[in-house]
Amino acid sequence: MADTAENIGVGASTPTPQQGEDGRLLPGHTLTLQHGLDAERVAPPYAALQAEILAKSIEDDGGAAEIPARRLAQHEYRALLHRKIAQLSDALDARGMTDKSGKLRVAWLQRLEGLVASAIRIDTLLGLERRARKTNELAAYTQEKYGR
Repeated sequence: MADTAENIGVGASTPTPQQGEDGRLLPGHTLTLQHGLDAERVAPPYAALQAEILAKSIEDDGGAAEIPARRLAQHEYRALLHRKIAQLSDALDARGMTDKSGKLRVAWLQRLEGLVASAIRIDTLLGLERRARKTNELAAYTQEKYGR
């Protein structure tokens, strides 16, 4: 009897959105993803994390209208570092601190240490305190608020 898909169970499962009709994995799938450190594209959860951190950081600094371009770039770098730190930390959580032969993942740990140090330096440049937005003078505020 010839081995067909029905006989060996290849087509027996229902394809997922990451699989084609023949059951093969489509390009860009994440079904067998272990850590994503070699991925060409950023995984959607990490991209969302980076966007969220950037938005909150800009809001804490008084809003995009109040921030000069170079300072805004620092916020963007900090959000990028936050994403990379999360990715590397998740990879260490998933794969473990040691490899299959029991050796410590020194390169990953050193990279994580360097990313955290860079993030701290940017935080120091930006300052961690919340900045207040610029307000109008008292006369302009009362005119706007009460129309007097």
